Amino acid sequence: ASYIHDYFLIYLAPFIAISAGYFLSESVKKINIKKKYRILVSILVFVFPLIQFFTVKDFAFALINSNANREGYYLGQILNKTTAFQDKILVLSGQFGAHFSVITDYYANRKIRYTDFNCEQFDQTLPYLNYDYVVYIYKRQDTPLCALRELKKKYNSLSFDQFEIFRISNEK
Repeated sequence: ASYIHDYFLIYLAPFIAISAGYFLSESVKKINIKKKYRILVSILVFVFPLIQFFTVKDFAFALINSNANREGYYLGQILNKTTAFQDKILVLSGQFGAHFSVITDYYANRKIRYTDFNCEQFDQTLPYLNYDYVVYIYKRQDTPLCALRELKKKYNSLSFDQFEIFRISNEK
């Protein structure tokens, strides 16, 4: 969960630690204990957030610097800007979906299906007709070139780096 939701580690975790410290501090005030113990608890209140920070620091910095979800984020942003909320989108790469669907779906905020086809399936079933947009990803080997050739013959497209996005409702 923390790999997919890096914001959980980076942005929410400090608030959880501070809240826990605040809760502990307020609890001590309500309990009738000696002053020297209150000082000890107050020190612990400041130590808990520091412990939490040092526990996740290395992982959080590695996650931020790795750009591991960059492709999914990029496609999600593109789809969000170029499609409407109600549009159905087909991404011709099940492999891409296995790795990046959570990130892409979140940033696109669209209904997206990720799947693989061989040439025969693609030509016989014409699966793209049930969608408003179809995304072909050049860097993936799980989608055959015949799908790209077929779509280029029939539909207009927009290219963004490794992504070719075909609008199915506008025929050439």
